[in-house]
Amino acid sequence: METSVLTKWEQLPSGETIQSIVEQSLVTWWPRIFGYHLLKIGGLSQQLDTRLCPIHHQISADRDIGLSIRLEPSQLPFQSHSIDACILSCLLDFHVDPLRVLREVDRCLVPAGHLLLIGFNPMSPLMIGNFIPSYRQKPPWQGNFFMPSRIKDWLALLGYQLIHDERLVYHHLLTPLSINSSGQRMLENIFPTTGALYLMIARKLNVPLTSSLIKSRLKKKAWIPAAQVGRNTNMG
Repeated sequence: METSVLTKWEQLPSGETIQSIVEQSLVTWWPRIFGYHLLKIGGLSQQLDTRLCPIHHQISADRDIGLSIRLEPSQLPFQSHSIDACILSCLLDFHVDPLRVLREVDRCLVPAGHLLLIGFNPMSPLMIGNFIPSYRQKPPWQGNFFMPSRIKDWLALLGYQLIHDERLVYHHLLTPLSINSSGQRMLENIFPTTGALYLMIARKLNVPLTSSLIKSRLKKKAWIPAAQVGRNTNMG
């Protein structure tokens, strides 16, 4: 059964602070992303400030009423090769079939289009909450967190070049989060891969991976569903 989907940053502990950190990390990237159509899937994506992006036609879409378009992320109602850039904020963590979502986004993106992914990192202090029963039913711990390495493998299989990979929010989120605290800076310096969130930006290649290379990678990796790190096994 699919877990509940985040619709607002405010649903997360210190959500507004996390949103501000994500937006600040994207500031230098928006001017580099061009085209005619920017697709923002999910409520969290819709809330992000994208005014610095030169793409003027920006579409906000999700299952919930209130966004530009109501849709199922794994069944996008757009023509193939019609979207220039797409941003997914913490959506893969809460979808029953994240790879299908990525395939559908890939179908819609133009060659050389940009995909911006934000998600939760299981190799971070955030996972402390998974061992506390009272937190397991709360966002984000109720989600299914995927290793950043798995996300990179999915992107490679779909034929994307990873051009940016960053970790954000070096904190467990069990207490209020403050920006640029000394403890966060120390953790970032000592263990730079342990940020609670990952931010990846990838470009769709004009020539995707060959079928033989994809088959080779599939043989090396048994593509079983990722370990559901943040899911309560008693959930229906």
